[in-house]
Parts: sequence; structure tokens; C-alpha cells
Amino acid sequence: MFRPLLVLRVNGTTTMQKALSLPRHHVVSDHPKYLSVGQVRIRYGWSNSTIARRLCSAGFPAPIRLGGKTAARRWSIADLEAWEASKAEAKDEAPS
Repeated sequence: MFRPLLVLRVNGTTTMQKALSLPRHHVVSDHPKYLSVGQVRIRYGWSNSTIARRLCSAGFPAPIRLGGKTAARRWSIADLEAWEASKAEAKDEAPS
């Protein structure tokens, strides 16, 4: 079975990684503009409970449901990148 290459963004850099080294559920995406909870876990290195805590705190983007109430949660890549940029700006502006 052919599996495509997966593009990962880690700390602002883009890396290509063969999908064979990752479980299939991390490779499949409903839409290239959205990430599943598994893909968010990989992107930030967080557990499910850490994602839940971040959702309760102010600032972390909330997921959207694509396809109605029974659809899985997906995070917009644009929202996540905006959140990352705001965190980077806050870090740069923090007094040393």
C-alpha cells in the first residue's frame, strides 16, 4: 500500500517524513487545512489531557466540528499558527 509523505512543522521549520514510520491514523487527514487531535498531539508533543487543559485555558484555539454534531473535532491550521505567533510575540516582549 502506498502512503504519502507527511509534512510536519516543528518549531517553525518544515520537515518531510515518510508516512511508513507513523501510524496510519496520523497520516490520514479529512482536509489539509485542519488537524485531528492525534495530529495536534504530534505537532506539540502533548497528551490528550494536556490538550484538554489548554482548551480550558484562555488563548488556545477551540476545535471546530466538520460535518455536524457527530463529526470529529478538527483544529484549523491557520488558528494554530496564529496562536503560535501570539505565543512567540509574548515571549519576545517578556522582560528578561
